Amino acid sequence: MTRRPVEAVYLLSHKYYMRQTRICVASIRYWYPEIPIYLIKDKIGGDFSTEEIERTWNVRVHPTEVDKFGWGFAHLEPLLKPGGERALVIDVDIVFTGPVLDLLSEYGEDMIVQREDQPPEPSEKFTGLYFSLDKIMEYDPDFRFPRFSFNAGQFVVTTGVFSREDFDGLINWDSPRSVTRPDIFTKGDQGVFNYVVMKKFSAGQLSVARIPFMVWNPDEMGRFDLARMSEDSPYRELIHWAGLRREHMSDMVRADILFHFESFYYSRIRGGQARKRAMLATQRVANIRNKIVARLRGTHPYLYLT
Repeated sequence: MTRRPVEAVYLLSHKYYMRQTRICVASIRYWYPEIPIYLIKDKIGGDFSTEEIERTWNVRVHPTEVDKFGWGFAHLEPLLKPGGERALVIDVDIVFTGPVLDLLSEYGEDMIVQREDQPPEPSEKFTGLYFSLDKIMEYDPDFRFPRFSFNAGQFVVTTGVFSREDFDGLINWDSPRSVTRPDIFTKGDQGVFNYVVMKKFSAGQLSVARIPFMVWNPDEMGRFDLARMSEDSPYRELIHWAGLRREHMSDMVRADILFHFESFYYSRIRGGQARKRAMLATQRVANIRNKIVARLRGTHPYLYLT
């Protein structure tokens, strides 16, 4: 397969994940000062400004038809662009540990996903993350399970190999979006997305490279040496804090890496440390308010990372 360079990076951004967005952008720019970076803004939690990031770090906002997606559905936006662009799509609770795009550019398949093998009869954990295989076989008797899956928080895609029609009947294209069959698929995008990829792959309509380029296991994160994350970093992986978020960043696994790239982010901003302290103070107050409101309503509070 002919290699294809990654041409752009798309980040899913959310009001309550702005601290992670800054850190993620800084980690990309550390090794790739010029690659186009686009924010896909999901305003499901409310409006928010990204002007500072755009201005300071040469980042643009990707235009979308709707501004409220919900639960990862913004992952699908780059797929629906006109064909031909090679794009990395990632969540913002991610950092680059080195020149990751150099590794990803060695592959030319339509998609690159994190390698995740599955047995012929996957576990209940699979069902909770993706879909019920038993119910899929009732819904689609011709479905052939390829014995893999992937986390939708990071993937490379060549735009144009998917269309909205691939997801019609599976997704309600309202704002916010939702799955049409929550009895089969998880409520976010990940289950439906995996199903469509598996269908196209099994039909020979999609080529997929499955490689280990993401780390999320806390034990495995321990092998990274922060001192080696320099210009000649030996690492070619993403670290993804999927499911590992805490209210206070100092409580997170490998917080030293997060603080490192946050310092790099504010090094380019005049009065950066003072701005950071003011932002965190404001967000701590907002978290207290959000907790009180959520307790009164009996709901789960949205919380900023502080």
